[in-house]
Amino acid sequence: MPSTAQSVLIERIMAVAASETDLQKLAYAAKGLESLAPTDVDYTDYYGVSWDESTDTFTQVGSSTAHVALPIHSRMRRCLLNDAGAVTAYLDNNNSNYLESGNPATLTGAAGQVMVEIPKFWTKYTYVGTVHTWLIADTPLPGFSVHPDFIKNGVEVNYRYIGAYDANIVSSKIQSVSGAYPTTSQTRTQFRAAAVARGAGWRQMTYTQWSAVLLLALVEFRTFDFKTSTRMTAGRTALSGGTWTNGSYLALSGLSNSLGNKTGGVSLGTTLGLLTDFMSYRGIENFFGHIWQFLDGMTVDMTANNTTTAAPLWITNDSTYFADTGSTGMTALGNMPNLGASANGYVATLMANLSCGFIGATIGATSSTKFRAYLWQYPDNAAGWRAPYVGGGADYGAPAAPGSLYLYDASSASAVNIGGRAGF
Repeated sequence: MPSTAQSVLIERIMAVAASETDLQKLAYAAKGLESLAPTDVDYTDYYGVSWDESTDTFTQVGSSTAHVALPIHSRMRRCLLNDAGAVTAYLDNNNSNYLESGNPATLTGAAGQVMVEIPKFWTKYTYVGTVHTWLIADTPLPGFSVHPDFIKNGVEVNYRYIGAYDANIVSSKIQSVSGAYPTTSQTRTQFRAAAVARGAGWRQMTYTQWSAVLLLALVEFRTFDFKTSTRMTAGRTALSGGTWTNGSYLALSGLSNSLGNKTGGVSLGTTLGLLTDFMSYRGIENFFGHIWQFLDGMTVDMTANNTTTAAPLWITNDSTYFADTGSTGMTALGNMPNLGASANGYVATLMANLSCGFIGATIGATSSTKFRAYLWQYPDNAAGWRAPYVGGGADYGAPAAPGSLYLYDASSASAVNIGGRAGF
């Protein structure tokens, strides 16, 4: 039976009533619902976007009211999260240097890690002909499923948290703090260990978390061309003349603090930015650009690409099974396309019917067409488990983008331009 405006609103009222003390307000709300017949209107407060990968056109679908209100996006906000995973304070919506109360905020980690809270949402995906359609909703609707990122270690959770800044590791613990240079030149294994050292439930950014943020950005902007958005900018992707050292290509975190939870950035083109280039998507500073970021909960063995069989991608959101090699406890997401020796390039089409995320199926596009992101795959004459990282570095230029995925290096890789991001 389809959900109606009446049934869904009643469910919301009952949920609030479980903890609400002002029952008179709830009574008035319920009284207003009495005038609605169950068949008056189907509840369609979902919103999303369709992309025809053949014509490269985007179409807004779903509720236009929801597209204006952005009920899921508008609830993303920076907060301070203690080591037990509890929010101790929310930051000011317009300036993260302050708390919601108006008092100055401590962003050094002493009051908690600076994270962005993402509320649980439901998704529905279809692929018909050459058209992909992604829908999201802030309530469970027929045909919708909870986004996989909110099934954490087998338990459905109401919120997920992603580092507001690139990760910094101090005393072997992962941090998300303002005023720190990102930690690089460590392996994915070392970042994983640093997250575990922070406390139970902590991890580095995972494939499902990266995918969730990409989906939210796609629905909001209704295009994959995030970098030319007047709100997001190209961020820290086009620097030149510098080096991979602190104060040059590596910038201090916190450049976006004055934006609060808003989206924006500064990009100075091809001239060394001297700490001023950055982008922030709803509080997530340098979601792409600045440095490459490891993804956890994902493995791929490119050995299979030495044959006619494509290499399977494996994912999990259960930290018990986070690993750099193997697929124990993981789910097969799909097969990497066997693209031969010319395996690297701009993504033209996406793998269809994925349960989560955006993975290139073919290449042959440009930085301003189709997926607007770059895929690097290991050549056919090599083999082994790869280290997945995303986003691109400060000097990568056009190939650096939110959806860019690098599967070229061995699982033990580390480099001066590769780092991570905290998650909970």
